[in-house]
Amino acid sequence: MGKSLVVITAAVAGFVGGILLAPKSGKEMRQDIMHKKDEIQDKAQRSLNSIKKNASTIKDDVKSSVDDVKVIAAQHTKQ
Repeated sequence: MGKSLVVITAAVAGFVGGILLAPKSGKEMRQDIMHKKDEIQDKAQRSLNSIKKNASTIKDDVKSSVDDVKVIAAQHTKQ
């Protein structure tokens, strides 16, 4: 997650710097801002979806491990 945040922050900083240095009309600049905003939102959504998927996988793995430990513990208490 930290890497995604760095990439997004760098993209925003680069875009802002480019806007400040590039002479464009107000209309063009607004279009560029809206386009970049959409790109950043899409990238953030993809990152969020990836994080959710990974968290779900980790949750399932932990649950499975806990269930395995319960079975082993139950076997040892019967002995």
